[in-house]
Formats: sequence, structure tokens, C-alpha cells
Amino acid sequence: MFERLFQPVYIGGCRIENRIAMAPMRTCLADKDGKVTQALINHYCVRAAGGVGLIIVENARVLPLKSPNGLGIYDDQMINGASSLVAAIRKTAPDVKVFLQLIQIPGTRGLCGKPAFRNKMEEKFNVSQLSQAEIAIAVEAFTQAAHRAKVAGFDGIEIHGAHRYLINQFLSPYYNKRSDRYGGSLEKNIRFAIEIVRSIRSKVGKDYPLMFRQNGSDFVPGGLSMENAAFIAQQLEEEGVNALHVSAGVAATPEWTTPPMGFDPGCLAHLAEHVKKRVAIPVVAVGKINTPTLAQRIVEEGKSDMIALGRALLADPDFPRKAHKGKVDEIRRCISCRYCSTQRIHKGLTIQCKINPSVGNEGIYQFHRSRKSKGVLVIGGGPAGMEAAIAAARRGHRVSLFEKKHRLGGQLLTAMAAPFKKEIKNYVLYLETQIDLLPISVYYGITPNADCIERQKPAAVIVATGAKPFRPNLPGINLPHVATYEDILHGRVEVDHKHVLIAGGGGIGCECADFVAEHNAKTVTILEKMPEPASDIETVHKRLLLERLLSREVKIATNANLVEITKEGAVAERNGTREIFESEVVVLALGNTSDVSFAEAPAASCKTSCYYIGDCAKPGKIEDAVLSAWRTAIIV
Repeated sequence: MFERLFQPVYIGGCRIENRIAMAPMRTCLADKDGKVTQALINHYCVRAAGGVGLIIVENARVLPLKSPNGLGIYDDQMINGASSLVAAIRKTAPDVKVFLQLIQIPGTRGLCGKPAFRNKMEEKFNVSQLSQAEIAIAVEAFTQAAHRAKVAGFDGIEIHGAHRYLINQFLSPYYNKRSDRYGGSLEKNIRFAIEIVRSIRSKVGKDYPLMFRQNGSDFVPGGLSMENAAFIAQQLEEEGVNALHVSAGVAATPEWTTPPMGFDPGCLAHLAEHVKKRVAIPVVAVGKINTPTLAQRIVEEGKSDMIALGRALLADPDFPRKAHKGKVDEIRRCISCRYCSTQRIHKGLTIQCKINPSVGNEGIYQFHRSRKSKGVLVIGGGPAGMEAAIAAARRGHRVSLFEKKHRLGGQLLTAMAAPFKKEIKNYVLYLETQIDLLPISVYYGITPNADCIERQKPAAVIVATGAKPFRPNLPGINLPHVATYEDILHGRVEVDHKHVLIAGGGGIGCECADFVAEHNAKTVTILEKMPEPASDIETVHKRLLLERLLSREVKIATNANLVEITKEGAVAERNGTREIFESEVVVLALGNTSDVSFAEAPAASCKTSCYYIGDCAKPGKIEDAVLSAWRTAIIV
């Protein structure tokens, strides 16, 4: 199945056994000096075992720079560690080829000139230009780093010339405001990259595979266009680059560097296609390629010669192997939440995945078979309960899963109802598939009581009964026009052509407002007690969400604390005064509270081990529920 994906391809003289590459993603798993650690080795070996043809190891710095646990290759002392990484990958999967990506992050003298800054992320950089002497130092640093990579045994290298990093800042007219031989025209802007390529070639030889990662577009006014990118690609091919890896975006447009929920799968493939039409060397497409079907179509349609999977291999390292065996439904698909990047790596934290807790913990969260098969009873079929049931079954236990409703999914079903969050459904389908494949007995519409537990005689009970919307003790809280965000997102309350007031402007409330506005509410108003709405959600998702709310004329009242609900609407204290907000529907989106009411009695009567996980232990997010399930399953 997917024959085209599993045909070999050559980068220079290097044969890649299939057309799936692991995209370079920073992990923060190196040590403080940038050297290889066992955790880093474990991370890559798990992906190698999953069946990729090529691993492009994350961006290794070519010069020392303060960067929390960022991999480095700027010193000869780093060769041994890099060599041990390559050796471990080859021992795990002898046919997998391993390249190292080289990068230099802008430092105190990193920019080429002063662009019109669009966000705070760019404003933190010093905008002084590199001198020509400093440029020569950078070229030599890339050259020596490439030589170290070859000595360490890497099969090739990739130069990172995208995403606002140093080379991209020379290539892109958005950044490059120089007027010397390194700026002022596209031909001059590319000089720095060409000097690096030529110098590396002179050091490693003409036959050593060399890739270049470039932007197919910066997606910012005044930045690189698709036509600029095609010209750059042609010049790089003439200089002896063996393959091009086409990405997109700069600091001002991070949604294109790591496309979020709501963006179309494969949304950057057209950029690779545009480059491929102008060059003869292999082109690699990247960007939210999250199914084998999509990956194969991109290659079959001639948009690229290879595809690169980044977040997809975090969510499921076995993506290639499962695709090759035709087990597409068993792939844990990335939900494009950007948790791994914005909420982890950008904060200098080790890489993690919202739906796969083994990421960054590959040596810790392993489901080894239990020495003794036990009876395990799980109460609650939300993400925590489903993950716990799956993990316990994988360990060889006999699992019974009880869900009071008639479908599994819990809060995931509510979350995926919000606009632009449909991809959460893929995670639900994956969990349902795993439960069908494993020896798990599922009971719907049943709340197990003490007698039921006694009959089951489990060795352990896992309570995962989730949470319910918080209802504050306020005047008018029980009036008939008061609903919860769950009522709205599940369509239990009509909002069409009505004035709707949403109490709570966190992520849940804002997504609920987005839903209500999409469903033709007459007016939508959000009350948020904090100074800023949606402060609890990922930055790109937040910006795009607030832009949609603005375009739909949703009103947001910040510093507004709900104090009373009336027949006409609601009353809020705002800036020391009470304000009246008229509304036909008042929606409570004030967070959640643990729901253990129907599990307390059976759990109390349980004569065996009892564990509370997920939201019923403490309301949190998907990653909290999944992690608590895995941690519990390991010890049961």
C-alpha cells in the first residue's frame, strides 16, 4: 500500500530507501552545552524504528550561543557525541540515512537590517548589521560544522536557510536592508548562502550530500515571494546543492512555519511544487502532512519528490511502518495544536506532545507487559479513561471500560465541536480504533455501582469521570435562559438570531463565541474578568481566534466580573461599577469542576487499589489527562 511513498530516491549519491523524511525539530534534549544526551538518542532511535527513510537531526548550532539545551556542532569535542547518535540510529535501523541540519540563530549582531517589526518576538533582537569580517566568521563556522558532521558519520547535511534564522535574514528582503555586496537586490541577498555552500563543498568534497532548507514564501509583505524562492532554488542547484527542503514563514508569520488547527493539511505543498518546476534536484515538501494518503498524493502529483514529517512523527513515530502495512486507522494523527512548539520548545522546555506523553520521555513511558494479568476496571470514557484502558490492555490486563453516555470521547467531543478544531476528531477516532482492536470490554450507558464492582472483582479501579462546567452560586443562575458552553457546542440550545452573552472569556468562552457567531446569533458579547481574553490558549491559535471574533463583530468586555443573572441578561462589576448586559441567552464558560459524584460510592466500596486520573482528579487540558492515564497504567 502507498507504493509510491516506499520507492527509493537519491540525494546526490545517497540512496534513501523511501520518500518519508523526519523533519528537523528542536527538542531541547541536548545538555546545557549542546552535546548529545541519552534522551536525545532515545528520541531519534524511536523514530528510526518507525520506518522513515531519512532522519534530519534537529538544528545544530555552528557557533556558541545561549540557547537552552539546543544541540550544537560548533566544537570538535562534540564529534564523539554526534557519532554516538549516528551509531545508535544505525544500530536501530541500518537502512535509515541520517543527515544533520546546521543552523545559526541570530544573536546580538544577528540581523541584516531593521525591518518593520510586526510582533514582540522580533523586537527582542538587536538590529545591528554583521560586519563583513563577522560574515566571514559565520561562513567558516558553517564550513567547520559540516566537516564535523561528516567526520561524525552523518550521511549528509542540511543547511537551514528558512524561518527567520541567520541565512533567511540575508535571503529575505523583509529583513535584509543592507546596501553593500550582501544586500540591496535578490542577487546580492543570496551571496551569503552561496558563499556558505561553496565553502562547505570545498571542505567536504563534491560527493557529500548537501540539502538546503529554504522558504517557499515568507508570507509577509516585503518578504520572499514564491518567485523569489524559485530563483534562489535555481542558484543553489547551480552551486551543487543536492536537494531542497521547502518550508515557509518568519517570526511575524509563525502560523506558516508550524500550521495550526484550521489550516488545510498539506497547506505548503504548493510552495514545493513551484520550486520543483524550476529545478531538477529532489524537492522535499513539509507542512501539516498528517496522513499517508495526503503524503502519497503530493508525491504522485509531482509536487515533491519526498515529504517531511515533523509533528506527525511526534504524535506517532510508527506512522511510516503503519502506512506501509496499510494500517492507516491505527495512526495517531497529529492534531496541530502547536503544544510541542509554542508551549514547550519556544519556552526552552524539553519537547513533549499533547497526545503522546512518551515524546521526550522515550526511556520512561514504555508499556512493558505485566508479569501477571489483572482485572482493571475503568470508570469514564473520556481521553483519560480511554488512554488508561488502552495502556492497561497493552500491558496484558483484562480491562472493562464503563461510560455513562452512549459514545466515548468525553470532553473531546465538546472541544471538536468548536470552529477550526475538527482535527480533534481524528484523535477520538484513533482511541476508538485502539479500543476496538484491544481486548477491552466497553459498557455504555452504565454507571458501575458497588455490586457491579464486586462482581467484576478487579485488581484495580481507575476513576476517570472527568469534569463538568462550573456553575457559580450567583443570583439567577438557575433561570431557564442560562446554558453552559457544552449546551451550546452540542447544539442543545438555539442561538440563531438571538442576543447571546458568554460569561467567561478564556479559551473555552472565546471558542464558544466563535461557534455562536458562526451559527447566526444576532449579537455576541463576552464578559471576561481578566484584562485580556483567551490568555490560556496557544499564541497563534489565540491571535487567529481573536481576529475571527473581531471580523464577526463579537464584543469583548474585559475586567468584567459576572455578579448576577437576570431575566433580561446579566450584571457585571467592571472597573468599580455595575453594568447591565442585555441578553436572551446567557452562556456559562467559567471553567470546569471535577465530577466524581457518581463514582464516589463504588470507589469507596472498592476493596482494591483505586486511582483518580484526568479532570476528576484536577481539571486540566488534554495533555494532563493523557499523562495521568499513562503514569497510572505503568504502575497498575
